[in-house]
Amino acid sequence: MRLRTLSMMLVLWLIIPTSTVYGHSYVSSSEPEDGETVTDLVDNIHLYFDGGIESPSSAQVFDQDGHEHEVASIDLGDQEMVIVMETPLEAGVYTVEWTVLGSDTHVTEGSFSFTVEAVSEETEPVEEATEGEGDNEPEQSEEPVNEETSPEDERPLAEGNHVRFILPFVGTVLLIAIAIVIKQLRRRK
Repeated sequence: MRLRTLSMMLVLWLIIPTSTVYGHSYVSSSEPEDGETVTDLVDNIHLYFDGGIESPSSAQVFDQDGHEHEVASIDLGDQEMVIVMETPLEAGVYTVEWTVLGSDTHVTEGSFSFTVEAVSEETEPVEEATEGEGDNEPEQSEEPVNEETSPEDERPLAEGNHVRFILPFVGTVLLIAIAIVIKQLRRRK
């Protein structure tokens, strides 16, 4: 009778789906990274979170003098926030302050800084125009830079997702082992 009950519990445990539970959502990585120095103008800032995020979530970008830079839009993904700047961030030190509503309904906030060491946007077209007058080789040499994999492609799967698949397997093996031990003990009596 107990073996039958144990078998039924095992079947129910394997049939009933489990869901992944996330804790509070904090930034796991960003682009640019915290403390990073970039050499290009920054027009988008990507924040990757270790848990789900929902609307309303917000972010502000400040320069080293404390002046806020206008954000054109904030696009939210399941675990990603993309801050689109009104105008690209030129040379300077910037601080991003973020506040998000996690999928667990808790609000978290934080900040990080990065440095931009780039020429102003006004001088770039002049350089491009002089390069464009000759042959097109400089443009072709820039293309591989654009084809590099983004940090989002290199990010590992969210931590904790593997537990959803390992726990039922380990539990099943343990239940089978217990059932075998119980059956062997009954045969000895």
